[in-house]
Amino acid sequence: MKLPTVAIFFDKRRIKEGHASVKLSVYYNAKQKQFSTGLILTDEQIEFLNKHKSGLTGKVRDESLRNLWNKIYGREYLDELTGDKKDSWLRKAQIAISKIEHRFSFEEFQALLLTERHDPAVFPNDLIVALRDQEKLLSDQENYTRATIFRSAANSIERFVIDTGITNKSNPKVPFVLVNKDFLKRYEKYLLDNGGFRPLTKTRRPVGQTTVSFYMSGIKKVVNEAVKAKILPKEDYPFGGEGYRIPKGKNTKKALPSDVISAVLGYSSKFTRRNYAMDVWKFSYFCGGMNMTDLARLKWRNVDLINNQISFIRRKTRTTKENAGQETVISLMPEALEIIRKWGRPNGGRNDFIFPELSLGMNEKQIHLAIYSLTRRVNRMLVVILKELGIQAKIRTYEARHSYATTLARAQVPLAFISQGLGLSSLATTERYLGSFEYEQTQQFLSALIPKKQDSQES
Repeated sequence: MKLPTVAIFFDKRRIKEGHASVKLSVYYNAKQKQFSTGLILTDEQIEFLNKHKSGLTGKVRDESLRNLWNKIYGREYLDELTGDKKDSWLRKAQIAISKIEHRFSFEEFQALLLTERHDPAVFPNDLIVALRDQEKLLSDQENYTRATIFRSAANSIERFVIDTGITNKSNPKVPFVLVNKDFLKRYEKYLLDNGGFRPLTKTRRPVGQTTVSFYMSGIKKVVNEAVKAKILPKEDYPFGGEGYRIPKGKNTKKALPSDVISAVLGYSSKFTRRNYAMDVWKFSYFCGGMNMTDLARLKWRNVDLINNQISFIRRKTRTTKENAGQETVISLMPEALEIIRKWGRPNGGRNDFIFPELSLGMNEKQIHLAIYSLTRRVNRMLVVILKELGIQAKIRTYEARHSYATTLARAQVPLAFISQGLGLSSLATTERYLGSFEYEQTQQFLSALIPKKQDSQES
């Protein structure tokens, strides 16, 4: 049985001359019915819409005409009365159909179409569309890191269903009824075998177990929403129990050996980009393994040069219940202060960024892309540097945090002090204990971050 389809129809019957009403023409099971949108347009407007039925070009500069096209054929339009963005009539109808396409009836379609709760009530019956909608929602909330996971998962699912013949290439679609345990296990195998994609070279690659875990968690979220929207029956829920279980990401120990740390801390090059990348990693290492997001966002107001401290709120945990608003305070070693003096911008104002990666006036998307670029540049330079040093080890920005904790633990530094440097939340008794570390004691503990020669030889 073919799935229902919908098209826009301009009806000139029983209406004054020079006008037409806009209707949705739905075809299903050899039957056709039309549903009114309540819109009435002039012949000139209809002529414009018919002329640009396949899409708008840049030549159309009249904003009212562009908004009219978006209202009928586009994804969303601006409601002149409320100032809100709303789904176009065609998209609203398509979403309504996607929700009930496997149990379609004209009556239920009409009920969904007329409901005032369009977006939350009409959840798409398509895994790919649902993942992309979640990406858009997160992007609108300026949570670009999580949005990237949903975008990558949607792209990956699309490649999977096309490569395996589940759907056709011209209109890839995955109704939630297909998302069962077998589907998810096949998708996991596909990812691990060769399901990754390198955009620059357009080549395939296997992905790691952590990536599989991220993608599956995203899929689970939209499947949960599909169950809430009664698109997928509860008894067909594919996760948990006897169903599919999401693999845990491999928590591989990423701390560097003492001899490797000694080598990279002593590295210097005639090439500025290599020195900058190495110093960015060193600064992260000396500052509790500070991630690139927090490092790039540091402003002069975060630095206390009198007490040699940096205080900031970690982006990763700033909204969690346990850590909301909790400030991380890090004592700066002389080596970290020297890196600030070497690469930091002149202190023009408290709100100026320290490192030359971000600038005032950037929006969140631009900031996200700049930090992503910084991380890639540093990681690529680190590969070059280790090759130059003749070291057979892998070092990335991520290793700085684990190396900080492990190096201090090797030196028998108290766990409470390490937790403080990492910015981890602790019990109240531990918080009281943290307050007992004075400046001299702090610097003594931090000095263990630079392994002594005999330590590196023993390692």
